[in-house]
Amino acid sequence: MTIAAHITRRLEVPPSETQVALTEWQQGLPLIGGTCGRLRSAPGIWVAAEPERASSDPLELFETRGIMWVRIWPLRVRLEGRVWSETETELSLCSMNLTWPVGTTSYIRAASEALESLAGTLLATAERNKHQTEPTHQLEPALKRVSALTAA
Repeated sequence: MTIAAHITRRLEVPPSETQVALTEWQQGLPLIGGTCGRLRSAPGIWVAAEPERASSDPLELFETRGIMWVRIWPLRVRLEGRVWSETETELSLCSMNLTWPVGTTSYIRAASEALESLAGTLLATAERNKHQTEPTHQLEPALKRVSALTAA
């Protein structure tokens, strides 16, 4: 019997920032030797080297296929990001074929740990990117005043 299971986690990160953070995260992962550069390694999961954007669904931000290691068993998964609201993004791991001997309890534990790790990294990356862009926003009023003074 084949079972599919979605494990999700919502992040308080705007969808526009999530895409940038995910790309940075994915590109920063080490390549796995012998895979011709097609897989990158994160704790407990291997993901495709490049994020995919196969869907025309406007709520889907990204989909990346990968392999999650549950105990010693490889399990094909999809890592997905979807728009939850203007200020939140939903991350999910979906098993492609959850069969014995992996079992649902082991998968849920492993998927939850992988999503928590990814969520922490994406939150930190989005926060860092936000702080890098803040100075320009803080300078805009001053630049407008200078422009107004020089125009007058």
